[in-house]
Amino acid sequence: MPPMGYEAGVATQVLNLLELFEDRVPDDETHRMVVAIVGDRSRWPDAHEAFSQVRTKLLASKDELKGLQYHFCEACLQTFYNETPTRAPFDSISPYFVLPAALNLAHGLGIELERVRRAASY
Repeated sequence: MPPMGYEAGVATQVLNLLELFEDRVPDDETHRMVVAIVGDRSRWPDAHEAFSQVRTKLLASKDELKGLQYHFCEACLQTFYNETPTRAPFDSISPYFVLPAALNLAHGLGIELERVRRAASY
C-alpha cells in the first residue's frame, strides 16, 4: 500500500531526487537499496540496518563523491526509519538534512540546482 498524507509527499520528493541521481552516482548498489526501501513503506523499518551499512561505507571511503552520495542516503534512511514505530529513532531533524545533502550531491555530480528544485517539488 502506498504511503498516505505527509509520508506520501516526502516519499514522492525523495524518490524524485533518487531518480534524478540514478545512473550518475558512483555506488549503484547502495542507490538501488535506498530506492527499494523508500519506495516500499513496509521496508521502512529496514532503513536502520541500511543506514548502518551506508555509514560503514562512508567511514571506509576516501572518495569525495561517494561521501556526498552516502550522506544523502543516510539522511533519507534516517527520515524514513523515523516514520516507523520505534523506541530509538534517529534525530527528529533528520528530514531537514535531505535537501542540503541532495544539493551537495547534485553539485558533485554536475546537476543543475534547478533540476533538484523541480525534483523536490510535488
